[in-house]
Amino acid sequence: MKLKETLTLVVVGLLVVSGFGVAVGITDGGTFEEDSGSNELMGDVIEIHTWEDLHNMRDDLAGNYTLMNDLGPEDEGYDDHNERRDDYTKREDAAGFFEPWNEGDTIWNEGDTIDIPFDEDDYGSILSVEDEDGDSISHTIDHPIITIEEDTDERYLYVEYEDALVGWLPVDPFTGSFDGQNYTITGLYIDRPGTNDIGLFGGNCGEVRNVGVVNADVSGDTNVGGLVGLNRGTAVNSYATGDVSGDTNVGGLVGYNVGGTVENSYATGDVSGDTNVGGLVGWNGGTVTNSYATGDVSGGDYGTVGGLVGLNLGTAVNSYATGNVSGDYAGGLVGVDYGYGTVSNSFWDVDTSGMDTSNGGEGKTTEEMKDVATFTDLSTEGLDEPWDFVGNPNNDTNDNELWEIDENTNDGYPFLTQKEEKEFQLAINIEGEGTVEVDGQEVEDGWTKEYVEDTELTIEAVTEDGWEFEEWQGIDETGEEITITMYEDMDMTAVFGEDVEEENDGDEDDIPGFTMVLLLVASMIAMGIYSKKSKKL
Repeated sequence: MKLKETLTLVVVGLLVVSGFGVAVGITDGGTFEEDSGSNELMGDVIEIHTWEDLHNMRDDLAGNYTLMNDLGPEDEGYDDHNERRDDYTKREDAAGFFEPWNEGDTIWNEGDTIDIPFDEDDYGSILSVEDEDGDSISHTIDHPIITIEEDTDERYLYVEYEDALVGWLPVDPFTGSFDGQNYTITGLYIDRPGTNDIGLFGGNCGEVRNVGVVNADVSGDTNVGGLVGLNRGTAVNSYATGDVSGDTNVGGLVGYNVGGTVENSYATGDVSGDTNVGGLVGWNGGTVTNSYATGDVSGGDYGTVGGLVGLNLGTAVNSYATGNVSGDYAGGLVGVDYGYGTVSNSFWDVDTSGMDTSNGGEGKTTEEMKDVATFTDLSTEGLDEPWDFVGNPNNDTNDNELWEIDENTNDGYPFLTQKEEKEFQLAINIEGEGTVEVDGQEVEDGWTKEYVEDTELTIEAVTEDGWEFEEWQGIDETGEEITITMYEDMDMTAVFGEDVEEENDGDEDDIPGFTMVLLLVASMIAMGIYSKKSKKL
């Protein structure tokens, strides 16, 4: 083979190898998993249009629900879930022997309790029965109406209850998200005097917001509230009107707030119980902010009672109460705190409450309570920070405009505009090998978090060995470290690419694609020179 032909083959070979080398140098190891694109905190939204839809939330307690309209007594399904139930038969398996009664005999009426001669260690102090739908109802056994004196072979007691009032079965325990969109649920009826965790939501470990429970009539035993019985989650921008009663931890809105948050909310109904009874929250071990209560509150002997909170072991800020308060250990705003609770920037009406003392807060006259200066002028005794009112009166400089005051609204007392602090979601995605830090906290691909409007955040893309940061996608910012301000939902991706130069520097045996191209050019030049010399010869 002639030398020229040989060189031609070499050039062609180098061209093929060069193309392969370029491809390897650019793409080897550079394929990334496709972003799922899913950054939602919850699943798909489940719309609630009817009472039956509301009832069916118990089928998926972690769901993401949105109320689409008002619900009330005139709407279909109300009677099925709230109506008084008269004259129907219940059966109790007493697991013992006693003289039977005839089916249909009335052994107690509404509000009565019975005593049965069973070992309390085995059966406790509660007699549980089931209604015709299989729902459990409990009644406290504390005084005798019927005494069982004779053993028989009968194991079942058939009784017919008169006016057996049970009503709504609480959604419990709720761990999802419920947005009422400022619609109302009217006429909620619950009469379960032997049952704990009573409210529209029995127990809430999720988020309930933007809903009004109107003209409610709610009664239970322990942890009873117009909206939530036991709250470990969030209740925001919501309210309850109507009467609430129970025994322990009874509140107009929330019965037992343990580590939960109650914010921008209020209750106006009368509240009664034995101990830990509050106009808004019965027992508070969480946070109450920008909220109020106006209903009368009453407790039993030795009971802790407060216009806003009965027993406070948590925090209450920017809140007030006006209702009449009565009880052995009572306060206009807070009944008892045992030295653990914190109350700031909060007030109660000494005239309407009948109380001149409270375990927290500052007492004001009715006239003062209806004066916006009480809540915005820093010369006011008990005011450390101005409340956020519409129009920024006096020392108020905040712009969320949570509060408003008008002599023709709420009897002249401050009321909530029901405008929440806006929150926006930040979503972080990662392509390639690297990590992202948000204010110094390392986050994973698909991470999301809600931030209050105007929150400023520092975000840094951190590379790993063999990779380099390329760009941010979804946001007009450059550089590995950026600063953003939350004014809308943001979905951003940190893109990392393989560091080709570093990879080639680390392996002397590899011939990068670019080098192969140079070799190809050099070979072609050499071939041209050789061709010219051959002609001369």
